[in-house]
Amino acid sequence: MVDENGMLSMAYVVGHSMKETLELRSGARSLVIGRKGTGKTTLLHMLKQRSRLFCVLDIGADFPAVAEQLGREHRTSYTEQAAEVWSTVVWNTIILSVHRALPEKFEELERSDRAFIAEYVTGLESNVEAHATSTKSQFARSISDKVQRGSWGLAAAMVRAALESDLHVARAMKIVEGILEEAGQKINVLIDTLEFYKVGESQAAKDCMKGLLNCCSKIDSPNEKYGLKNNNIECRLFFPDELTEYVKTHISHSVEKDFKDVEHIRWSAPELAVLSVIRLREGNSEKFPDSWKIHEVGLNDAKLAQDVLHRFLPILVSNDRGVSFECITYLMRHTQLTPRQFLIILNSLTHRLFLKSSGRVSEPSQKVSESTLHNVLKKCTQETYSDILGTYRDIYPAANKVLHRLLPRLPRVFSDAQLRAAFVEEEIKADFSLDFEDVKSCLSDIGAVGKVSEQKASGDTVLGEFSYRTQQRLILSASFRYCIHPIFSSVHPPIVGDNFTVHPEGSGVLGG
Repeated sequence: MVDENGMLSMAYVVGHSMKETLELRSGARSLVIGRKGTGKTTLLHMLKQRSRLFCVLDIGADFPAVAEQLGREHRTSYTEQAAEVWSTVVWNTIILSVHRALPEKFEELERSDRAFIAEYVTGLESNVEAHATSTKSQFARSISDKVQRGSWGLAAAMVRAALESDLHVARAMKIVEGILEEAGQKINVLIDTLEFYKVGESQAAKDCMKGLLNCCSKIDSPNEKYGLKNNNIECRLFFPDELTEYVKTHISHSVEKDFKDVEHIRWSAPELAVLSVIRLREGNSEKFPDSWKIHEVGLNDAKLAQDVLHRFLPILVSNDRGVSFECITYLMRHTQLTPRQFLIILNSLTHRLFLKSSGRVSEPSQKVSESTLHNVLKKCTQETYSDILGTYRDIYPAANKVLHRLLPRLPRVFSDAQLRAAFVEEEIKADFSLDFEDVKSCLSDIGAVGKVSEQKASGDTVLGEFSYRTQQRLILSASFRYCIHPIFSSVHPPIVGDNFTVHPEGSGVLGG
């Protein structure tokens, strides 16, 4: 997510998990896990801005090419070699970052070390620039060349030409470690995996991922090979939550070790309401009348944020069956509580009101009509649906087709037996080679189906618990009543005669 006008720099300190991450607890080595759209990359760059001694390593774009090339050259498992590659890449990023942040310390080195580092850094910088301008095919060829010559130095993320052997890397590491110790400073290594979801397509990709986890678990521990203490390094891997269960099941050698000290990025409806108003204010501050009190909205003012949003949105809105909802809650129900999803809806609703307005917004004549709201929400829900399925494309490649076959046969609230009957009638196993339990895992993991946690006294509204709100995997047990998330029931309307309304837990700005 783009941090437009620095808006997230303020809004991101709302949640407890974000506070913990921003504080960068001393000595912590952690995975920062969040779904697509929760703002992992934005948070990462915010952290980088807080100190001179941060380095951000983006391995996502290079991952497929690295895995492909290493797989060609190594016919057996190469997890340890891959870990060495990532370790060297991380260390070269540290060397560059420390050299740029503390240039005066390098001037104090002995002449031979100073000359060595100058040549080393020049080589790194030229290769980073070459990599940044290379095409994927050029990058793949360059990696292949390096691997064929037996050089592991910068094969994973930088097109390497300057280094002759690991001895060069070790010497540079020792020099930089000495500088950090003398300066009494730590460097925080922030590794952004982006959304590389192709980790399961080959054994090479799996071993490449194993190597990355192995590297991250050791990068701030003593390194016997190079004689490094690594006391001055703290490492965080920003990891897509969509990959968590797959990696735990198919890739990780030790889940307890690899997923130790995890920080989850979670957003609540009150936080998203505040975030959206701050974003609105930052981009259009001069357009709001004082009576809106938009400038008074603070990080904990969910009620005031809701009041501001109601200035241009309906207070109540009805669904296609005539059931009325508080408007902001209705919009939140059609998201998985990520900033990206909610802001996409709000951007579409406010575009004509604010971005094209030359003067101050008048009130109340410019309110969004209920019909406009429904039209915009329908379009945005389809986009969100496609985005979610795209995120899981490589883990559940048949998800879209399975949803198209199953959901129209089901009511919004249903039993395990009803799901199994639809599974059998649609011949899912024969057509997609999926067992019933595999399908349930798919529906749960992507957030299409959850479990009913409560039924309201009115009888026609149920609260649903969905995977994006849970820190552990949501397993759909045969004893549960299941429910379809509003995003997915909007795209695939349920069977005729179903009068249930599903309210995802946590969607209410002021509770519920």
